Amino acid sequence: MPLPADLDANGYLYSHVSDDVRIFGLRLKGNTEITHSVEIEDADEYGSSDTPVGSTRGRVKFTLSFTLLLGLWDAYCADCTSKGFKPMRRPGVMTWVIAEAGKPTITYAAKINKLTKAEVASEDGPGATKAKIEAKVLLITRNGIPLA
Repeated sequence: MPLPADLDANGYLYSHVSDDVRIFGLRLKGNTEITHSVEIEDADEYGSSDTPVGSTRGRVKFTLSFTLLLGLWDAYCADCTSKGFKPMRRPGVMTWVIAEAGKPTITYAAKINKLTKAEVASEDGPGATKAKIEAKVLLITRNGIPLA
């Protein structure tokens, strides 16, 4: 597929301001970053000749991290507590929809097993306090299709 003819938003087709992020139904208007990756580890080859006759599928590893303003992290924790969950152990789905006028909408969904790290950090001066969150992810889909 050729590249789109008009790459806008500072040279990028989509921008972060177009994201609508929700974790377990809670809208995260103050998320400042979201990163996900999919890695397929090497597969084992098999066969008794010089040329392998096949290989295993390999192991798929999904990772997800996101950064929130501290007030959103507090709201998420309060929502978990009200529903009887510990914030770090709540399973569910995180979705983010990227929609820009005149361009196809992209919908990602991550099936989260649990959150694995919550790091709260502030900086010198008037900068906002943020929470950097990492998650153990079982599956990530793009427009309903698994990435691996």
